[in-house]
Amino acid sequence: MPSIIETVVLVSAAASDWAPLEKRFPLLADRYRILSADVAPPPAAPPPASLLNSRFDRLAAFLAAVQTEGTRTDRVHLAGCGAGADIALRYALSFPAQIASLVLVAWEPVGPAEEGESGKSGEFGLPLLRLGDLRCPVLMLIGGADPTMTTGRYGLPLSFIPDCSLFTVPGAGRHVLNDRPRLVARLLLDFYKTLRNRPARPSACPSVGQRGRHRRLASARQERA
Repeated sequence: MPSIIETVVLVSAAASDWAPLEKRFPLLADRYRILSADVAPPPAAPPPASLLNSRFDRLAAFLAAVQTEGTRTDRVHLAGCGAGADIALRYALSFPAQIASLVLVAWEPVGPAEEGESGKSGEFGLPLLRLGDLRCPVLMLIGGADPTMTTGRYGLPLSFIPDCSLFTVPGAGRHVLNDRPRLVARLLLDFYKTLRNRPARPSACPSVGQRGRHRRLASARQERA
């Protein structure tokens, strides 16, 4: 076992978001410490004035607690699913120095706009130009059988992210983790493995035309979940 265990934080807006992957955690456990951050407000709590801000604040508090533990880590691998992916993305934009990588599962480019952002982002919850400020490698996973969130919906935001790969998961619909948990776990492991030996990123960001890339998984890689 390596002397340094990297930390992966799974962000969810519902307690069951990452549950289908729990049986697959041993694939990551020899190298990574897996933590779960539930950013949903407590059921008994009064409705927050801003659900978006409440979720963000809960994630910030969770990561602050992680940083003050005895096993301090400088940066974490952040992974979010659904609404949790949107919060993870916003956190990575706000605190880039804390994030080693970002995984967005079933992230919807259409989301709630922040105050003052209307008219800047069209239908996107974040101004597209902000996506260019991401400073960590990004992996997006979407369901290949989801008729509503096709790869075409991601072309524009993908073009703004400097270091991003989009994978369509064969046989998965909107609920990617439920449909293909084993394959998703393997994709996460492969993604994290590639980060360990990759060269340092150049200081200059690539042009918009060079940003992002889309890879469709070959049928030979399909596995039974």
